[in-house]
Amino acid sequence: MAKPKKKEKQFTRRDFLKASGATLASVVFFNALGGCARTTTLTETVTSTATTSATITKTATSTAAATDITTLTPTPTTRVITDMAGRQVILPTAISRIATVGSVGVLNGFVFAMGQASKVVTGLPPNFDVPSWKYQYVVAPNIKDLPKVQAQGSALQIEELLKVNPDVVFTMDLTTVTTLENANLATVYLSWTQAEDVKQCMTLLGEIFGEEERAQAYIQYFDDSLNKTRAVTAAIPEAERVRVFYGTLSGLNNPHLISEWWIDAAGGLSVTRDIHTTESITVHSEDMVLWNPQVIFFSSAGELEAIETDARFAQLDAVKNKRCYLIPKGVHTWGNRNVEQPLTVLWAGSRMYPQAFESIDIYTEVKDFYGRFYNTAISDDQVDEILSGDIASF
Repeated sequence: MAKPKKKEKQFTRRDFLKASGATLASVVFFNALGGCARTTTLTETVTSTATTSATITKTATSTAAATDITTLTPTPTTRVITDMAGRQVILPTAISRIATVGSVGVLNGFVFAMGQASKVVTGLPPNFDVPSWKYQYVVAPNIKDLPKVQAQGSALQIEELLKVNPDVVFTMDLTTVTTLENANLATVYLSWTQAEDVKQCMTLLGEIFGEEERAQAYIQYFDDSLNKTRAVTAAIPEAERVRVFYGTLSGLNNPHLISEWWIDAAGGLSVTRDIHTTESITVHSEDMVLWNPQVIFFSSAGELEAIETDARFAQLDAVKNKRCYLIPKGVHTWGNRNVEQPLTVLWAGSRMYPQAFESIDIYTEVKDFYGRFYNTAISDDQVDEILSGDIASF
């Protein structure tokens, strides 16, 4: 039987927005299911405004548990990368226009640390128009007047995103990946669920931007910072480890699972470590009294003032000994998953064990990080502002 001829189709991004699901279904990314039976192969050439042209070869294996595998073949002006969802993505050989969607604060931090701030073509969403996000603009002043592609509440405005014509869009949300794919936008999924995922993330970004050495430098810095902290805390007996709570007392919650990791990495004993299995957890005031944390790290401004008048927690060791601290915030809040996480560990250790950490100068660490990875020189006063955690009232 004669082989079917390749079919040439010319699409623009807007054509893809109008196209039916049947058209897009022919280029859907792979679905990792088991099984092996009959195999069909379809080859077609698609030309888009973003990625020039590329040959897409799809091999579909169908059973009750079907396997659908897509292999993408680059052209002289494109290449294929595999993102953190295992998806193959065609990107231009050189990236000059970057969009971030969804967890913009986190994603921008990654992009900035790879030295790519000047290539970002999307502004911060409306809910970022507050003083606390100041250091996004300090590191990347070019983003201040860029188009907003997310509405209030972070709803994606796909038409606005199409207008900025990005070479690549980064997101940390799989639902958004589908929306962006359907608009024929080259989309890379990044993920950070485990502490070590940041290394995979930076390695992938190094490949995408041709900055492999910079990515490895960050990974080395990450490991060196943890080793530096361990060298200090290794001599602290388990019985003398500080009990720590991270979150809010007004809302009685710990909003970020990653806090269990950085508290432990800094040498502390998180009082919620045995119950914290989802991203955010709620606790009870009775739990706090029972746990009696010796140090409290607050995740939002206003908590320090509130704790002074909250009779429920007046007898907590952290409150009596005035060892309650607001988590710092630079490009992103340090208590969240963010590229500045090594600084979180060093800072938290210095608050829990100030005498043991006397040899570590957190001012020098912060200034070195900003200079080395963000290409931004900051002053001692700016470090004070970051460490205060309350930029809006600093």
